[in-house]
Amino acid sequence: MTRAVLLAHVLAALAGILHAQPALAGAWTRAQGEGQVILSYSLGLPPMSSLVSGGKADAQTSFVSLYGEYGVLDGLTLGGTVFLEIPSGADADHTANAGAFVRKRLWQREAVGDVASVQLGYVVPFDDSLGRRWGGEFASTTHEVSLRAQYGRGFWGDWGTAFVSTEAGFHYKLDDDEDDLRFDLSAGYAFAPCCMVIVSAFSTIPLGQEDANQLKIVPSFAYTLEGDEEREGFGLRPLTLQLSISQDVLSPSDGVGVQFSIWKSF
Repeated sequence: MTRAVLLAHVLAALAGILHAQPALAGAWTRAQGEGQVILSYSLGLPPMSSLVSGGKADAQTSFVSLYGEYGVLDGLTLGGTVFLEIPSGADADHTANAGAFVRKRLWQREAVGDVASVQLGYVVPFDDSLGRRWGGEFASTTHEVSLRAQYGRGFWGDWGTAFVSTEAGFHYKLDDDEDDLRFDLSAGYAFAPCCMVIVSAFSTIPLGQEDANQLKIVPSFAYTLEGDEEREGFGLRPLTLQLSISQDVLSPSDGVGVQFSIWKSF
């Protein structure tokens, strides 16, 4: 695999962690025997207009997510997620879930970095196991099966390296929640080996609830700290830090999300 395709793979994986749900890493699969772990923390802030007019701090919501993936075979990646959402309001929904997925590469044209994959995932809530504050009547997560089609392409030249990654998925809820369709689009540009700019759009369309549609726009900046090549056998591979801001353009009154992520390859 060429250097440009490898970098496009990294960029697509970074783009995936911007979603306000457990991370999705784009169409690229991990190389056999290699993996990646991503830890993210997000804080949802009320809109500036609310703060100016005396909005309350209990409108804040934070979440922590842990994501991991590993290449078990050439073109086949397994992964898992853990997601905790913690609103500061006493009566607000607290959610917690864990998931697993398998991503299979269907096609790749190495010369230009095109790749197409499918991903099957399953999410299980564990709100109840954390006590009444997390679960019971306040739990809002549900068992979920998802099937996603993914396509990505890398670009490179003297000007740097870039990628585009698209996804379309159907998420089937096993409980009473509405099923939904999700469409994601991410584009990234690495103007230097250490620095990447990423812009993503995430659309969620609950079936039967037109007023619940979401369209989140997420700009992001990622900075990679170079590892020690002579000591990579001891796990000192490059570490990447990412800062992003998200806004649901269909519901600006929901405020702005600020997220910080750390990801590590192994």
